[in-house]
Amino acid sequence: MITSLALSTALLSATLSPEAEVEATLKTFYAATFRYDAPLLERLTAPDFFEISPLGEFDSRDKFLGFYRVPDSQRTATPIDCSLKFERISFPAKNVAVGVYRLSLVLQRDPKEVKFDLAVTASLRKQGKDWQLVSHQLTPIRPKATPGR
Repeated sequence: MITSLALSTALLSATLSPEAEVEATLKTFYAATFRYDAPLLERLTAPDFFEISPLGEFDSRDKFLGFYRVPDSQRTATPIDCSLKFERISFPAKNVAVGVYRLSLVLQRDPKEVKFDLAVTASLRKQGKDWQLVSHQLTPIRPKATPGR
């Protein structure tokens, strides 16, 4: 499914707005992370890609890709669902995009499901006809406090 999604995105890119191209690239990126599809993640990330993890750690592209090159037995959680709510996509240059959005995740961490939200800023650069992520910063969003606690 991921490969067909990436192919569909590439075929439709001629008819999509720049904003829709960026959204499609980011959705494909998360679908690839869910499937631990390191080859697709390698194509979706620029050689100079880096990530600031939810723990505040700097991860080079090699370190980031290493998380997705592990055997099934070493995976710490099973992704169940993911949604993106875009706040803004801007284009500071013709071939540069910055997306700001909320990422809502549901993971299976035995024996229970874990739900959480992250605020994300992603920078992308257009290489030919394709967008690639250059940076990706994830910040945990604290759950709203329950009254009386």
